[in-house]
Formats: sequence, C-alpha cells, structure tokens
Amino acid sequence: MFENAELDPTSLPAVEAVDLRPIDRNYFRVDLYATLILFAVLGVGLGVLYYFADFDLTSIWGWLLPVLYLVLLTFAILLARKRYRMIGFALRERDIVFRSGIFWRTLTVLPFNRVQHVEIGEGPIERSFGLSTLNIFTAGGESSDLSIPGLPKATATRLKDFIAEKTAADV
Repeated sequence: MFENAELDPTSLPAVEAVDLRPIDRNYFRVDLYATLILFAVLGVGLGVLYYFADFDLTSIWGWLLPVLYLVLLTFAILLARKRYRMIGFALRERDIVFRSGIFWRTLTVLPFNRVQHVEIGEGPIERSFGLSTLNIFTAGGESSDLSIPGLPKATATRLKDFIAEKTAADV
C-alpha cells in the first residue's frame, strides 16, 4: 500500500546548521591575481584609448574615466575578498554541501546518488598556488553542477576519490 505521510517542515534538520569548511587561503590570491590581470588589460585598453582619442585631461571625460577605473578596481578587489570569505563546503555521509555568493547567496546540497562523475580542474594561476577546482557532474548537462574552487590538490584528489567511491557504492 502506498503511503505519503505529511512532514512538519519545522522538525527537519537545518542545512544552515552544518559547519562549513573554508577553502584554502591562497584562493583569495588566485582571485586577486585574476582580477588584477583583467584590470591590467582594461588599463592598457584605456591607455590606448587615451593615446589615440587624444583626450584632454582638463575635460570631464579626461579625468572621469581614470577615476571610474580606479573605483571599479578597488570595488573588484573588495569583492574578491568578500567572495573568498563566503565560499564554504561540508562533506557529509550522503551528500556534499556548498555555499557561495555575495549578493545572491547559494546553498547547494548534492546527494552522492545523483553524481555521474567527478573531475579536477586547474587554471594556470591556481596551479602556481597548488590549488584545484573540484567539478561534480550530475546527469543531463555539459557543465558541472557543482564546482568547489580553492582546494589544495591533495584535498581535491581525496574528495574526488571519496565521491567516486560513494557513487560506485550507490549503484
């Protein structure tokens, strides 16, 4: 006989109560370097624009664009710091919990029985700091459903092996 009993949502355990682990401290540097590289390219573009457009620094556009550039650079650096502090994860017996976001916060709980495969990715800046990104894929998509950046290579490898083992055990 089919039963579908009603549950009281207030009696369910709170996912927010899970103690999330922060990612490696060097990830802030990785994010900061990526931001600085982006702004260096934008700065070169702004310099080329000033050179060829012959902006007069006494006009409003002559000083407004550099000031706006510096304000955006400062804001991007502050966002990188805040973004680093907001990322956290927890590995539980049957799932993995991941939190991210500054303005739009996301708390993702991914059960291991939904995982198709797991892979480790490294960008050049991440690799120089010995960090990796753990990408977890579920069915029906080309991109990962969950990416945990800023993990030391050894930790990412252990997590990958653990999740792969749990996924194989659930089959």
